[in-house]
Amino acid sequence: MNLFRDIFSKNIIFIILFLFMSLPIYIKYGVSFTAVEYTILTFIMLWLSSIDIKTMEIPDTVNAVGFIAAVITMIIKVLIYNGSITSHMLGLLVGGGLFLIIALLTKGAMGGGDIKLMVVLGLWMGFENIILITILSFFISALISVFLLASKKKKKEDHIPFGPFIAVAVYLTILYGSEIWRFIYI
Repeated sequence: MNLFRDIFSKNIIFIILFLFMSLPIYIKYGVSFTAVEYTILTFIMLWLSSIDIKTMEIPDTVNAVGFIAAVITMIIKVLIYNGSITSHMLGLLVGGGLFLIIALLTKGAMGGGDIKLMVVLGLWMGFENIILITILSFFISALISVFLLASKKKKKEDHIPFGPFIAVAVYLTILYGSEIWRFIYI
């Protein structure tokens, strides 16, 4: 019984946050395949964010779980819901490719876990969404970084984990992606 209490007490914030974040997904998408897939994705993004914040790394294990889930959801979308495999494969290439180029240009400031994560997200979310996730993650990270620098909580040479910014961008894309694109195109 103490083991259960120890595990639950250490993860209570994670569990509450996950449940809190799942509710708007089900409100928007109802009880549907889309709601289930986005709830799973939200869990994975919270999981990797909690690890990235503590260790400044996104483990291959988390990306592997995400990749397997992405492949399964893509297959279901393509076979059952007549989705486009082209969008998912293009998303994989663009998501991973953009972050690989950024990592090379910044001499490793962007980590391998972030690159692999964007491959997974590109496969999962498709081309249009991975573009939005990329834009939002850099915009959010810039806002937070300016705040952290201005408040002197971080110095210019300090590293900040990027996974949580990607996670927030994914969540915003899940809930408001169409609306954000409409706003951008206006």
